[in-house]
Amino acid sequence: MKGFRWMFGWLAMMLVVSVAGCPKGRVGKRRQWGVSEQHDLGQTLVKVRQGEHTEALSKQATEAVVKGDWESLKAVAEKWLAQFGADPVEGLAKEAGAAYEAEERGDEEAARRHEEAMGRWVEQIRKMPDEWLVPAFLRWQSCFMLGEVMEASPWHNALWRVVSENKKRIEVVVAWAKEVVKGHPDSAMALVTLGLAYAWSERYDEAIASFNHAIALDSEFANAYLGRGDAYLAKGNIDRAIADFNRAIQIKPDDAEAYLKLALACQMAMKQQPKKREEYQRQAIEALNKFIELAPKQGWARDIPTARRMLKVLQGK
Repeated sequence: MKGFRWMFGWLAMMLVVSVAGCPKGRVGKRRQWGVSEQHDLGQTLVKVRQGEHTEALSKQATEAVVKGDWESLKAVAEKWLAQFGADPVEGLAKEAGAAYEAEERGDEEAARRHEEAMGRWVEQIRKMPDEWLVPAFLRWQSCFMLGEVMEASPWHNALWRVVSENKKRIEVVVAWAKEVVKGHPDSAMALVTLGLAYAWSERYDEAIASFNHAIALDSEFANAYLGRGDAYLAKGNIDRAIADFNRAIQIKPDDAEAYLKLALACQMAMKQQPKKREEYQRQAIEALNKFIELAPKQGWARDIPTARRMLKVLQGK
């Protein structure tokens, strides 16, 4: 801020000199012009400083991604998001939680009010500039990598609402991730980031290629298998998705999300491959039981009732 004040001091001095040197009769007009220019330059300087701050935050985010320092990435993303003003995702998350609680206690009127408030927050999210999507994506990714389901969920929902209306908007995130990979081509973390960005833009072949490269660099990177499995599932390649989810479980046997993804993929396989129905049914049941066991400790408690209903259907109860 010292530099900012100094610049305005310098500008004021130049304005005085300019006015002092004006021919008589034109001072008022020159003074008016000078004040206007001072305001315009002030606005320009604010934008330049914001741009410099954004560039610095982007650099910090890049470093965090390459190191796989997801806690630092989350902190940087929060600072970056703060530049855009009030956080509509936090508002949406609070109203969604309140609506859920109202439904649970049977208060339909309260649930309706909260849902209306959710709609207003959603509208604000839709109006956010494309540049906002980069730190929003990084906020989601950091939580995803840390296994913080409850924190990741509202950011996932916010991104989904934007992308579902116009998936081209996510290209700003793809472009950012490409630059990270360009500067760090041997970083598995950077490649997974790009793969996730491609997946959000529904460019699944490119996502799979990025995950393949990441796995070639680090064959024990569980989230790379989860990301690739999701991409395979989106393409309808269920067997490969199941293989990736199983591999992720081998690496991280206590990851509730991996078991849930495996159960869902096996359910899809039961319909796609009726000859192997019993085998996939067995895998789905085992995966759901494991998910229910791990869910309370990993932020998936709200999904346990749904998992139990799925389990009853699979068991024919």
